Amino acid sequence: MNDNHSVDSVTASSVPGTVQEETIQKTDSDGLKPATAYVRRYKGVPYAPDAGSVGFLTNMGFNQDQAVRALKVTQGNIERAANWLLSGM
Repeated sequence: MNDNHSVDSVTASSVPGTVQEETIQKTDSDGLKPATAYVRRYKGVPYAPDAGSVGFLTNMGFNQDQAVRALKVTQGNIERAANWLLSGM
């Protein structure tokens, strides 16, 4: 799948150009999520929750700090983050 928006997102990021090129090649331009996961896994870039995921959890009644922490712990998996928060962690 060639997702030009995803490729543009990777190339517009703060990741160095050589890593951007490698990421796009290694993930076959499969989209932003696989590219982001690749960079985090192989290049040591820490996970930063996106505003939409944080907003989803804050709309459930959690504060922003709780939402960000849960998303970091679960590497951005909203369902797992919500379960983590609901379990009182």
